[in-house]
Amino acid sequence: MVSVNPVNPNYQNNRNWAIANKNKGRHATLCAIGSTVIGCAKTCTETGSLANKVLDVGQKGLDAFRNLEQHLLYKRDDDDLGFDKRERPIAGNVGQLACDYETKVNPVALPTAAIIGGNAGEAYSTMSNWGSSMWWRVRPACQEINWDEVKTLPRWIKKLFDRDIGQRQRAQKFLKENLSPFFGLIGCFCTGIFLPIKAWNKLMGNENKWIDACADGGLFSQHTYYAVGFTLDELFKAQETKNKYSWYLAGIGAAGNTMNMCLPLIDVLPLGDKTKTLWKELATGLARIFFSSRRNIKGNEWLMAYPDNTFQNKSS
Repeated sequence: MVSVNPVNPNYQNNRNWAIANKNKGRHATLCAIGSTVIGCAKTCTETGSLANKVLDVGQKGLDAFRNLEQHLLYKRDDDDLGFDKRERPIAGNVGQLACDYETKVNPVALPTAAIIGGNAGEAYSTMSNWGSSMWWRVRPACQEINWDEVKTLPRWIKKLFDRDIGQRQRAQKFLKENLSPFFGLIGCFCTGIFLPIKAWNKLMGNENKWIDACADGGLFSQHTYYAVGFTLDELFKAQETKNKYSWYLAGIGAAGNTMNMCLPLIDVLPLGDKTKTLWKELATGLARIFFSSRRNIKGNEWLMAYPDNTFQNKSS
């Protein structure tokens, strides 16, 4: 998404955007880290115990605040939602509903569901971010498929391993643009159909590992897209500039992408419940840490590049 390019004169060209991303990105990152630590600790407690309940409420509270801060950034006119409203109205409508829900409903409903607990609480937790998840899958799905370009994909995939960093970067950009519609459509199908079924099964107390795997297929497709579109981008930036923040994002992104892409397999393997739960906590947490950290870093980069708001003067 070009919306987080800190020096793009055609999009973010104001200091307010950078300050908001720096501050809210930092808050969201701290909440994501705290939530992940608590979630991992929660797997060591017995389900239904007081410790488990307290940790769950604390985790859901941090999740809700993290998503609140994150979506207050997304819904800005000079950010993702504003871009979608102007360029792809279908995604804009879905995004508006998602941002409204994450900023007005979930900050209260998610911790409340954790307090209620039981099957109802788990079912709501499963569906609580459905609107937001659909938005991130509808966005790439709205892009037009260029079949002539798709035919050349093998050649571009080979260029990802070229010695020339410029060739690798061009290949990464090409693959992101031309593979994203396919990943988006798969994600819409898996998340749109199977995640509600998964939530219903939790409500009824009749979970099915194959339904869970199909629902997590939406995470597999989305994180394949993220690996190409974001993680590789940061990796190639790090190799070119030696920037420590790009190395950090590339590392966190690669770990989060890999763990989320493996989720459908984890669902069906004969592993213990605690092992599966711990894997999912880490997969979800790393993804949230990546995107929140990325916002904080992009905001900082903008402010460091233009400390006196000289960006607007240069582009005027």
